[in-house]
Amino acid sequence: MNYNLKCDEAATRRIVEAVKPATLVAATKYTTADEMAKLEANGVTIFGENRVQDFLKKKEVYQGKAHWHFIGTLQTNKVKYIIDQVDMIQLRMKKANMALREKKCRMLWLMRSQSLILK
Repeated sequence: MNYNLKCDEAATRRIVEAVKPATLVAATKYTTADEMAKLEANGVTIFGENRVQDFLKKKEVYQGKAHWHFIGTLQTNKVKYIIDQVDMIQLRMKKANMALREKKCRMLWLMRSQSLILK
């Protein structure tokens, strides 16, 4: 499904102001790069995506300055594709899987950190 949601710029400005001092994370599931630019122009500084493939496409196309969060569920085998490209991963998962995924995320983060140090 491709809904291509449109940004209501006045409403975006009102919401960004209303949530202060908190920061709004705008879910961009059905949003194009052009609409994301409008969101950023109206004060949104963090985008949240919940599909790895969509996130990777949008990150490549969108050239704005906003930060990225991954929100929702994440398959363990897909962590490696986003671990060094998002500022935060906000997961919703079953407790049984949580310890395993945390361990894998820590291992990938450490491997990435070591890689950056060695370069």
